Amino acid sequence: MQPEQMRAARAALNWSLERLAEVSGVHRNTLSNFETRKYLGEPEKVAAVKRVLEAAGIIFTQDNGEPAGVRLRRFKVGDLVRFRPQTHMRFNCNIAANEIGKVVGVEPHPPATGPTYRIQVQFERALVDYVFRFEYELVQAALDIAEPPSHKCEDEMTMSDPKAIIDRFCTACQDVWMAYELYASLIETDQHIFKLCHSIAPKFFEALNEIMIGHLVLQFCKITDPANIGKKSNLTTNYAVEKIDWPDDVRQKLQAINAGLMEFRRYIEPARSKWHAHFDLSARFNRFRELGNFPEGADKQFLQDLQTFVDIAFGHFNNGAPCPIDVGMSTDTHELIRALEKSVIFDRCSKCDELERELAVLDYEDTAH
Repeated sequence: MQPEQMRAARAALNWSLERLAEVSGVHRNTLSNFETRKYLGEPEKVAAVKRVLEAAGIIFTQDNGEPAGVRLRRFKVGDLVRFRPQTHMRFNCNIAANEIGKVVGVEPHPPATGPTYRIQVQFERALVDYVFRFEYELVQAALDIAEPPSHKCEDEMTMSDPKAIIDRFCTACQDVWMAYELYASLIETDQHIFKLCHSIAPKFFEALNEIMIGHLVLQFCKITDPANIGKKSNLTTNYAVEKIDWPDDVRQKLQAINAGLMEFRRYIEPARSKWHAHFDLSARFNRFRELGNFPEGADKQFLQDLQTFVDIAFGHFNNGAPCPIDVGMSTDTHELIRALEKSVIFDRCSKCDELERELAVLDYEDTAH
């Protein structure tokens, strides 16, 4: 194991030096000196650290004739996991610290959610539906036994189960909220963040802003699409209202809230159909920048209404229990901003020696905390 591999493995697991020292039994200073090549490391201690990292899901690629590096093993059905200490997700799910659960479902590859994927975990007190894998850490790997083949009839039965449909719908609504939270945390929330990003790479962040707006428009529109397009069904608010057999009072509540959601959709749908999803000829010639404009605060009201819609639908099948769509720790934008701020501080010390630079960064970290 090379020092760079150990550092990369910690980054993949989101482990501090203190955490690695705790689980490996090797002193923190020894680990730090090994990473910075101030200490070559005793073979026994290096081997002990490597075993701990491998048990946590790290794969060292140099063993397979590949360039020295690491990658993180995908979770499998049967793995024993627990929530990471840093996550607040367990509070939303009412799961105790260090409570161990078993993976019962893994989102297929490639996932529909982007570069990461979600897993379903059965804890003693509750089933936590599909949550992003980075909220968990591996406790014990499942035996490497081939999974039984899936049965199409079981999938079809699940797709006809109203409760299962609403569970998946709630997950889709969480995806919408996370897209908004990512955009807001980087672009809208703090002008200091916006100015910092543009001072470092203005063209990149302008392009990123356009991409994130387009993605957000698509998310808002997808969750309010028609129940059916041709022979295909869409998991949307309209599907939930029209295709599920609700009691009259529940249906009326959902219809009333959905009317507000559709009102917001009318503002942004032209931007989706003429700009972000298609290269509409007239829109491209005239560059209709007003496409998708909506009254101030209407987007936040949309998310509030969507939460109310989810709570009514989910609560109907779960004894009135709510289903928060504002997923805790859904973005780590603050870590990116801290890294950018630290890089600016570091660059200001262009005439400093290495120690003075490190001290300047440490001073910033103390101030940030």
